[in-house]
Amino acid sequence: MAIEIVNEIKNAETKAEDIIKSANLISKEMINNAMISGQEQYNEIIKQSKLEAKKAIEKAAAEALKDSEPISLSGINEINIINNLDQNKRGSAVKLIIERIVNIHGNS
Repeated sequence: MAIEIVNEIKNAETKAEDIIKSANLISKEMINNAMISGQEQYNEIIKQSKLEAKKAIEKAAAEALKDSEPISLSGINEINIINNLDQNKRGSAVKLIIERIVNIHGNS
C-alpha cells in the first residue's frame, strides 16, 4: 500500500511537471505572438503616419502654389509692361539708374 501511494505521488509529480512544461511553452508562445503582433501594429502605425505626412506635405505644397500664383502673375505682368516700353523710355530709365548709382558710390 505504501508503494502504491509513493507511485501515485510520483505520477502526480510527473503530471505536474508536464503541466508546468506545457504552461511554459504556452506562455512562451503567447509572448512570441504578442511581440509579433506589437511589431505588426508598430509597422502599421509608422506606415499610416508616413502616409498622413505625405498627404500633409502635398496639401501644403498645393496651397503654397495656389498662394504664389497671383504673385507670379503680377511679376509676369510687370515684366510685360517693362518689355512693352519703347526703347527710348527704357534707355533713359537705365541711364538714370546708372547715374544715380555712380553719383552715390562714385566712379569706381
